Amino acid sequence: MPASKASPKAWKDRCLARDRAMGAAAMRAADEGWDVSLLAVIAPWSRTHGTEYSMEFFQHPQIKIEALVAPLALRPASATPVG
Repeated sequence: MPASKASPKAWKDRCLARDRAMGAAAMRAADEGWDVSLLAVIAPWSRTHGTEYSMEFFQHPQIKIEALVAPLALRPASATPVG
């Protein structure tokens, strides 16, 4: 469902389900011996800090996580100012 058609709760539920599925696949691959790399793009203006939460969830000896911070210039106009 396009974001413009989803209710806020439906969109949140979809994102959480996607993250759980991605996490399960990454963990399975790591457990099977695959080298798994994840790129986490942190939005410093986020109120939920979901990316940081996901990074904690993905801690595994076989999973490499690279974290980048999104530039403030990409902050949506509707986001609360940072700093």
